Amino acid sequence: MPNGYETRLRSKGRRPSLIKLHMYAEYTPNLTFVYEKAHVGNSLNEAADSLAKLGLRSVQARCQ
Repeated sequence: MPNGYETRLRSKGRRPSLIKLHMYAEYTPNLTFVYEKAHVGNSLNEAADSLAKLGLRSVQARCQ
């Protein structure tokens, strides 16, 4: 799990989303993951990607 991701049960005993996704991926036969560079060439997607990366760097800087 990513650094800082809390894996304890959520309110009403619900599992965290990344834990549910991990379990789904682990127990689904023939499931594969492929890296797809989807933001290439579309200016709006490029801008969204840049903003997301900027936000991630900002959060990571606060955690250090």
